[in-house]
Amino acid sequence: MKEMRDDIEDWMRREETTVKSVMDAVDFCTSYLDSLSDATGQISVEASVIMDRMMKDRKESLITYKSKNHFTSRFADRIPNSE
Repeated sequence: MKEMRDDIEDWMRREETTVKSVMDAVDFCTSYLDSLSDATGQISVEASVIMDRMMKDRKESLITYKSKNHFTSRFADRIPNSE
């Protein structure tokens, strides 16, 4: 439990010192998600790729960016066939 608490405190310190912009927040969250993937042995969602693409699309058109597909799921092959 102490290890988990120390890890959370470390992430909170990192946030305070590294997040200065929206993109910094995206990078910070991505790093956190990647650390959770590593800790649980799961594959990374690579959120930075998704967020970078979404932010680029948003700059191009605020109206249409939400309707675009910003990524191909890395988990699609893990979903059981429902047929």
